[in-house]
Amino acid sequence: MEVLMNELSLEGQFSSINEFLTSLREMIVIQKIMDKAQIKLSKHYNLINEQVTETHTLHDVLTDNSVKTTNEIRRFKMYLKRLLSDPSFWHENQLHDHTNKYLCDYTNKTHDYSLAESCEREKKVLSFKHNKFLEDVLVINKNSTRVEILNFHNRYLLNEILFEEGLISEIDYCINHFDNSNLSFENLDQNFSFNILTHDEKKMFISSFRMFSEMSWDEILTHDGLKYKQYTPTGESWFLHTPYSDKKIYKFRTSQKCRCFGYRENDIFYALRFERDHKISDNG
Repeated sequence: MEVLMNELSLEGQFSSINEFLTSLREMIVIQKIMDKAQIKLSKHYNLINEQVTETHTLHDVLTDNSVKTTNEIRRFKMYLKRLLSDPSFWHENQLHDHTNKYLCDYTNKTHDYSLAESCEREKKVLSFKHNKFLEDVLVINKNSTRVEILNFHNRYLLNEILFEEGLISEIDYCINHFDNSNLSFENLDQNFSFNILTHDEKKMFISSFRMFSEMSWDEILTHDGLKYKQYTPTGESWFLHTPYSDKKIYKFRTSQKCRCFGYRENDIFYALRFERDHKISDNG
């Protein structure tokens, strides 16, 4: 897969360099997902000269030392430096030309911009934070033909597309999708994870996780379908010889037979193990 940087998403919309650098937090997450999926990123040759603020270009941001340096700011600048040096220029193998007109609501140009080039490639772009580019789909009119471009402005659409195309695993999908929700998969035991499930069971688990993440804890605790409750084994606990033997373990239903076990800390449920035959659940 190839994604083009959308240089039109930089037009001096940030009030300060610091505001711009902070906005890169989500793009760093996107870049990590792209790296893992081995996605190629290409850019316009003039990207470095695009305006970040009214008075600063991307090049200025890299060379400006007036912003207070913190570990996070250094991380943002390192990402920016990589963004401007690593991706290749799509002009090296340009596929669109000026004999066709590529019209859109974002520029007066008719060619020589990344959205136009993306029409002839995989129709996918990555945008900086900008109110004009908050939609998942951008429309370009190539002559009289409507072309829809997927716009990755946050991690979620990219994650969905990669999952649909089989370019990331179920666990990577869940880590990306449910980040900042009431579900965490960072402690999931890989011996009792998606690898033990059938294709249909995987779909049921993910569907249940989506429902779980959209509910409040009051709703979770009283939901008839999930049947969220404490795991109380009559004999030896399934988690006795694990780092979580001292945790109060809970479980919830993902199908008639399947269960997800884990523990809750504050408002986050940490998934530990999946069960597909209800044998453990029958005894607790």
